[in-house]
Amino acid sequence: VCHGAKGEGDGSVIGAAPLFPRPPTLHSDKIKKEWSDGRIFHVITMGQGLMSGYRTQLNVQERWAVIHYIRALNRAMDPTDSDLKKASEKVNR
Repeated sequence: VCHGAKGEGDGSVIGAAPLFPRPPTLHSDKIKKEWSDGRIFHVITMGQGLMSGYRTQLNVQERWAVIHYIRALNRAMDPTDSDLKKASEKVNR
């Protein structure tokens, strides 16, 4: 509801009230390159800034699934040459 389906920071609650400013994109170099999966897990669990923690809403497996989803979004937004080659091979089958 905050980061949006594609992690752009354009979720459904953004702008609905002054309490919900636009969160950062999940595609920033900071998150993609500097933050470990463990750090993301910690933020999802405990919260950060205006984001509350999700430890009671999401169990451990669900929090790890969110991290995998974030990483998949990152890869989809910035694919490697290898990713593009694999995708092309699948299309051409």
